[in-house]
Amino acid sequence: GSAPPWPVSIGGISMPSDTDFTDVKQSRSWEEATVSEIIGNIAQSYGLAVVFDSSLNPQIPFLEQSETEDMSFISQLCEDYGLCVKMYSNRVVVYNGPEYERRGAVMTLGESNINSFSYTIKETDTDYTGCTVSYTRQDGETIEYTYRTGSDRREKLLKSNQTVESMAQAQLLGQAMVWRKNKEAITATVELMGNTGICSTSCIQLEGFGALSGKYFVDKVSHSLGGGYKTSLELHKVVAFD
Repeated sequence: GSAPPWPVSIGGISMPSDTDFTDVKQSRSWEEATVSEIIGNIAQSYGLAVVFDSSLNPQIPFLEQSETEDMSFISQLCEDYGLCVKMYSNRVVVYNGPEYERRGAVMTLGESNINSFSYTIKETDTDYTGCTVSYTRQDGETIEYTYRTGSDRREKLLKSNQTVESMAQAQLLGQAMVWRKNKEAITATVELMGNTGICSTSCIQLEGFGALSGKYFVDKVSHSLGGGYKTSLELHKVVAFD
């Protein structure tokens, strides 16, 4: 797929000038509201636009915010439902990680393009083969769905009782929850000559690194001018979904 028609955090997170968004504890509640409606309601009070780019958008029967800063509340809400959030230029950008990882790599980097490469392999609380989502709606109907990645590894399932209103939402949520855990399996930091062609939430291809080669998702990009223009990337290796 193609990149969205808006720039996403090239030099880090840009927070709004209204510090109430990050510093002031708020209490409010919502009934029968979708995740995007809740985030939009909060953002509107600060004059922030919302870019909600996800097919996963559960409707929540009741949600209470109790003495919590708005930015923290939004971040936790997105995390609970397997979504990701970034701030950029007075926008709250919410996206679905698995959907973004399906996009093609914007470029390929090899040893000749990279100044330094370091990585971490996490062996616990990752490598899940699926997720069972079970939620009983207010009308008494129980929605239960087990999302599986199609891996032939020994089954290792997450469990979630987050709100879902349909089997389709349960499938999307299950996939997103597995993604959030499995994306921590292999993380890497790469430094290269200054490059403005890579932005966070894009994908790149690494070649020439043996078993560590493959498609990576760009979690963060930072630029520095000291000692020459350099770009640093924080990445995680893309885990293939069925």
